[in-house]
Amino acid sequence: MKRLIHWTQLLAENLIMVLVLVLVTLTIVQVFFRYVISNPLSWSEEVTRYCLIWIVLLGTGLGLNHQGHLGFDSLVCLLPRRSRKIAILFKYILIAVAAFFLLIVGTMYALKARGTTSPAVGMSNVFVFAALPISAATWLIFIAGQMADVIMDRNQGEK
Repeated sequence: MKRLIHWTQLLAENLIMVLVLVLVTLTIVQVFFRYVISNPLSWSEEVTRYCLIWIVLLGTGLGLNHQGHLGFDSLVCLLPRRSRKIAILFKYILIAVAAFFLLIVGTMYALKARGTTSPAVGMSNVFVFAALPISAATWLIFIAGQMADVIMDRNQGEK
């Protein structure tokens, strides 16, 4: 399980780095073309929007893996050890249910997007809609690892 989490995290981090590089480069090029050459690119805003969608959704998974999201830790820490463990597991179960729902719904939307293309670039919309189910799958992997840590009493689910 740890190896799967490690490789999932590594893949997500590297994909995010590439997408941020593409997003920043295209934004700079678009500004140059719009204000210096006075001939804006018709497709760059669409590509940067799609990059941002992937960055946010994959980044959400990394935030889950690093326990970086907002929570009520001060309340949970007041609970006795066993109750704290149950509360943490309950939190992970809720996140897993939401991620599973997004995996199913996202897959349905991605499948419905087959045969449609983006207006400016002309690429299949499946690539855009696939961001949700793929990201939800990463969330499930990360949450499964954290639940295993809580159940096995490794760091009580906290990093």
